[in-house]
Amino acid sequence: MDVPNLFGEGINASDFEDYSLARALDKLSEANPKMVFSSVTLQTHGAEEVIYGRLHGDTTSWTFAGMYDENEETPSSQLKIVKLQ
Repeated sequence: MDVPNLFGEGINASDFEDYSLARALDKLSEANPKMVFSSVTLQTHGAEEVIYGRLHGDTTSWTFAGMYDENEETPSSQLKIVKLQ
């Protein structure tokens, strides 16, 4: 890998030892990795002037398993699944 090209001048492969990588991962975790990724990709797309014809959002991370008891009334504070017509 061309470390200076990826990370900037003055950075060497020897700078990436276990403890520095662990500290970087800790900071990334504290900073909310999804937000960091979104910020980096949006800035990169802006810098590269990417033109979007269509955007898609991944909504598959929410799942539901099981069935409601049809004889039990669902409290309004709980999730209620309905079929849209």
